[in-house]
Amino acid sequence: MKKYIIASGLIVAGSYLYQEKVRLERIIDNLKIIIRSIKNISIKKGNLIFDLNLSLFNPDEEDLILSSGFVKIKKLNIKDSETNKILADTKLNMNRIEIKSKDSIDIPTIRIYLPLLEAASIALQFISNSTDVDKLMERLEYVLEVKYFGIEHEVSI
Repeated sequence: MKKYIIASGLIVAGSYLYQEKVRLERIIDNLKIIIRSIKNISIKKGNLIFDLNLSLFNPDEEDLILSSGFVKIKKLNIKDSETNKILADTKLNMNRIEIKSKDSIDIPTIRIYLPLLEAASIALQFISNSTDVDKLMERLEYVLEVKYFGIEHEVSI
């Protein structure tokens, strides 16, 4: 009888963990990045340097609450979607976050070091194509490195 109770408990726990994993994947896949500001622009040692302030927005109908340690947002990479080159990254190591439905949280300031040649190349493409700033910003791809239930995932947001 004990075996059946233990087996039933394991099945219920496994089912709950699977449903929670699916729910978290859906919410995390729907997260959006909002650029709040770009500050402290300078040029040093062949790099264009600036601070980027971002928010992580939860457009989902459900709150995202990570407090169990099963889920950790490890890193944020910012890539040029046309060249697939990582322009910046920052370690977040966030495992206790709460983003209410339709709300956002601020990500710690990210210091960007963009090589001048890369910055010049992007600027020339920007000027030659008469591209507006919105289109230039659309080139940026934000990729979260998330670890949940022991498995690492990359989520483009």
